[in-house]
Amino acid sequence: MARRKVKQVKVVRDMESYYAKRHASLVKKFDDLSVQYGAEFQFQTVSPSGEPFVACSERRMEKFYEELKKMKTVVAENIQRLGVIFFLLCCI
Repeated sequence: MARRKVKQVKVVRDMESYYAKRHASLVKKFDDLSVQYGAEFQFQTVSPSGEPFVACSERRMEKFYEELKKMKTVVAENIQRLGVIFFLLCCI
């Protein structure tokens, strides 16, 4: 059975109904993965009407944000190192 090609929805009413269906199934899937593998997830979406939605697994949000800050500093340090290396390569 071939998969159907995904197309952009242009009618606002249809967009909202598709969003509601997909949103519910994605939240359920993230919850299942969290329980099955013991992983931690955060799921953020914005509805077609502009309302934000954030869901995360059972861990506290503060702990999640602390780890996110650590990741950002590591990424920033790596980008800084790569920038210096790129600058040195350009000067050669």
